[in-house]
Amino acid sequence: MKLKALALVAASVLALLSAPASAQISERTFKVGIGLSEDHPQGMAVKYFGEQLAAKSGGKLKAKLFASGSLGNDVTMTAALRGGTQEMTVPEVSTLMSMVRNFGAISMPLTFQNEQEADAVLDGHFGQSLLARLPEKGLVGLGYWENGFRHITNNKRPITKA
Repeated sequence: MKLKALALVAASVLALLSAPASAQISERTFKVGIGLSEDHPQGMAVKYFGEQLAAKSGGKLKAKLFASGSLGNDVTMTAALRGGTQEMTVPEVSTLMSMVRNFGAISMPLTFQNEQEADAVLDGHFGQSLLARLPEKGLVGLGYWENGFRHITNNKRPITKA
């Protein structure tokens, strides 16, 4: 489901690259770093984004995937975004807490009952208000990527409440 969401974001960006406009585009390669492997859904989505970006721009725009933390961890890559040496990443939201403290609410265990509730909150006012605070920190958030829920486990007894 989230792969589709990223594809929709990518499609929106690519829609802006209509044929007449692509003639005015200078060649450029975007560095996209992720901490996960290239065969993870994030890596596959970045590759797909790169293919679509190249196709819609007549080959002038490319996205190059740097997977498995080859550009550093999420903190390093986020700093590189802010410094202008990297163009995109898919960081864990807790990485953003040092800039916008309220991102921490998303990473807490037991915050959401299910995927539908998480999507409603993140796509709604709360999630969008967090993304809206990123430009003042030198970042632009395109959306949220689900990588599973936070869990608490132990080896003594079930955990049934917060």
